[in-house]
Amino acid sequence: MTDLIRMLPLLKGWVYEGKVEGNITINAGGKWTAFDKYKKGWVWTAFASLSSNLAAVNLVYDDYVTVSASPYSLYYYGLTAPASNGIFCPKYSAGPPPLYTVVSFPVDPIPFNKHVVVTISNPTALPVVMYSYAHLLIIIEDEDAFRESIKKVLTQ
Repeated sequence: MTDLIRMLPLLKGWVYEGKVEGNITINAGGKWTAFDKYKKGWVWTAFASLSSNLAAVNLVYDDYVTVSASPYSLYYYGLTAPASNGIFCPKYSAGPPPLYTVVSFPVDPIPFNKHVVVTISNPTALPVVMYSYAHLLIIIEDEDAFRESIKKVLTQ
């Protein structure tokens, strides 16, 4: 996977897609959808800073694999520094103001083959403020051009 990612500058048919948001309130029991894509590609990185350690970042890809992590769960299991799985909680502070972060930056970006959804959910009885959110995706826009450019690069 890493080799393909390193070849991206030589390939055609793909784009980076990023998003930055801030100061969003997620109501009690609610969720906020960061993205919902019916494409092929990779989740390169995602970041959320939150006012609650129980709010969770949820990644569902290809409609059957779910990864969910809250600052509390990451902190509890000692995932507070970058690791090969890529998800960690570098900031865990009750404040004031409270600040908890979830970062996903895996060694190999997370592939999705048909559908990917990322949400931030609030399981608490109080509103949660998402101070900031960002992600970077690699989206295959033209699958034929992408495949042809891979063939071309590998046969030269």
